[in-house]
Amino acid sequence: MPSFKTERFFKAECCDDLPRVAIVSFPKSGTYLYGKLLNEIGFVDTEIHVTYDGKGYDDFRGLPVEDKRKRPASIQHAALFPDISSKFRRGQFFVGHIDYACQFSLSMFRCIFTYREIRQCLVSHMRFMIATGRRLEHTERLVALPEGPERMITYLDGLGREFIDRYGNLTGWMRHDGVLKTSYETLYGDYGEERQIAEVLRIADFCDVSLSEEEAVRIRDRTLGARTMTYSGQRSALDPWWSEDAEKRFIEYGGLAINEAFGYV
Repeated sequence: MPSFKTERFFKAECCDDLPRVAIVSFPKSGTYLYGKLLNEIGFVDTEIHVTYDGKGYDDFRGLPVEDKRKRPASIQHAALFPDISSKFRRGQFFVGHIDYACQFSLSMFRCIFTYREIRQCLVSHMRFMIATGRRLEHTERLVALPEGPERMITYLDGLGREFIDRYGNLTGWMRHDGVLKTSYETLYGDYGEERQIAEVLRIADFCDVSLSEEEAVRIRDRTLGARTMTYSGQRSALDPWWSEDAEKRFIEYGGLAINEAFGYV
């Protein structure tokens, strides 16, 4: 594979009639689900995940899903976002949990911001980290504990607290004009099929793609349940993980305040 300095674009395939798109997301709010949706709409997945600070990227191009899930060190690269952004073409998209402080760097992209109820995000993130063996200094301690509230509390005191801070650094996207804001719950159908299909149509329209309602239904059906990089096979539930002590920590670490800012209670 060519080096970062010598390769002109991450992928040659493009569509000059479509914009460049960035999916900026809460961790575990459907990042790759929305990526699958864009792919079904007609965008090219560059398989690039930009780091939260815009100072690097993960290059997942061509890797099997299981290797992507483990995130080996060999795919992690340092580079500044102005250099990274020059390698995306029209009709392509990338993903990232990019801090709002980096928003000025994304002016050439249509930005889709995805979010989700944070308790659900944290449970899903804990399960994902354990399943993939990432951040062993934390996950080895977690797997030694029985499944249940004790494991959740230990997670919240370590990785969970770190990720609540990360969510806080993303909240500015919700107030940013020109960004499409979309919740995982809406796309997943929690608020009914009518709103779900309307959301597919709204995302497509934002990306300059015209769909009929019938096409939106077919795209929805091909997107939900697809085996994406971070899909665990089933949706995470708060039971049996959450407890009164977990809720106290969630409030103490700032999770409730962020939730309320996004309309969750």
